[in-house]
Amino acid sequence: MLYDYEIIKKEEPIINPRARSSRYFLNDNFFNFWFRFIYKNYGTFEIDSQMGEELVKKDINAYFGMTFEGVARELLIGLNKKDVLPFKFLNIGRWWDKETEIDLIAFDDKNRDAIFCEVKWKHLTGQEAEHIVNGLKEKAGKVKGKWNEHYCLIAKKIEGKEQLDFLAFDLDDIEMEIGEV
Repeated sequence: MLYDYEIIKKEEPIINPRARSSRYFLNDNFFNFWFRFIYKNYGTFEIDSQMGEELVKKDINAYFGMTFEGVARELLIGLNKKDVLPFKFLNIGRWWDKETEIDLIAFDDKNRDAIFCEVKWKHLTGQEAEHIVNGLKEKAGKVKGKWNEHYCLIAKKIEGKEQLDFLAFDLDDIEMEIGEV
């Protein structure tokens, strides 16, 4: 008997997927954590648990960044349901092509509206946020097709986010969104 536990998920770029452009990911945060930190450093933990703990602490922010993308996705879906975004999107996902990657693109294929979104697990100044979105604009130009473009940044904390000329959300917004559920 074959069981389908959906432990592994296959992803393709959300817009214009190509042959052999698929990526495979573990679909569970517990398994991700286990294989990234514990399994890889199992011998170190056996010999010196404190050193193993230091190895985990050294790389934990990169892990949080990866899992934060899932939280950002859920935030955008929640805001979409409330009609507070510039348009109602019908699809959302990651996009990549060769050396370029965009964390999230939410779009309506029919009206050609798209929100290009970067997700960062860090505290950002307004200037840093603008720099990231300028880079995002360059990357968005590589996505095939003509889009009515909107830009978004979701981070741990964004100073002065109210003055920015793009969508900007942080943990405070996520907390408010969760509190309304």
